[in-house]
Amino acid sequence: MERELRRNQNVLVCVGTGVIMFGFWSVIKGIMTIFLQRDLLLETIETSKQSLSPEELEFYDPVFTVVCIVIGIIVGIVMLIRIYVGLSARKEGMGRETRTHRAYLVFSVILAVIPVFYLVLEFSEGVKSLGSFLDQIVPIIIDVTSLVMTIQLLVAGAKVRNLKRRLKEAEEGAS
Repeated sequence: MERELRRNQNVLVCVGTGVIMFGFWSVIKGIMTIFLQRDLLLETIETSKQSLSPEELEFYDPVFTVVCIVIGIIVGIVMLIRIYVGLSARKEGMGRETRTHRAYLVFSVILAVIPVFYLVLEFSEGVKSLGSFLDQIVPIIIDVTSLVMTIQLLVAGAKVRNLKRRLKEAEEGAS
């Protein structure tokens, strides 16, 4: 039982590190998407500006700025959640007690939902155009990997808690 506990703790340390790295990947992916599709983004902005009346055009730039700030805040929050979950998993994997075990597992569930959301979006885009789908193979593989890693974190975290509880009960029963 102790060997299984150590194995699951090692999984938590490794997967916790991976969760943090995928957080950085998410930020890099977002920045790369903006830079690589800059022309399309600028064209979309110009097209949408042309369809507005002069009164609506006054509010376009401030609203666009607010939307960009909100998107930046959301990306920042997701990154902070990934760092929190990864560090908490690593801490628990190293044998230190985490007071917020349930909180980091709840955030892990949220992190498991995000790749599912992206996968649904990517597959729906891929069905519309095969070329686009083939271009999205790498992000799909990365999102699936992130999902599997998060599920592995949830399973290992639950097993570590369960094994610790069972070992503690066995020690108390032996006394």
